[in-house]
Amino acid sequence: MSHRWIEGNIPLEAIELIARKGRSRRKTGAQAFFLGQIRADGCWGKTVQSIEYSAYRALADKTFEQLIEEAKKRFDLEAVELLHSEGEVPVGGWSLLVWVASEHRQACFDALRWLVDKVKEEVPIFAKEHFEEGDFQWKKNK
Repeated sequence: MSHRWIEGNIPLEAIELIARKGRSRRKTGAQAFFLGQIRADGCWGKTVQSIEYSAYRALADKTFEQLIEEAKKRFDLEAVELLHSEGEVPVGGWSLLVWVASEHRQACFDALRWLVDKVKEEVPIFAKEHFEEGDFQWKKNK
């Protein structure tokens, strides 16, 4: 399995562990990371303080694996890792980590953008924005 769920904020140690995997691969010439970070968006005069994530796990797991396999073939990747938060992540915290490794950098750049967009579009993950004012709303992806 090339994806995992993390309770709350994705820790810095997870990034280091994944980067070390890439160093041990003999044909890897490039690694690239994307970190999705919670920002203090304002809407309707309110400010986000955290986002609480939940997922339809059975379908989300299947979709993650399909996207990973497609990315490996489409971009000739050596490895892919995806981490996504479940539960509450505060402003400044990381909720999505996408890592790719390949022989050449362009494949990494292209694959990274494609994967992040596909995760946002296709994986059934739900986000509840909690506001500093004490209320919440369900986030809608654009």
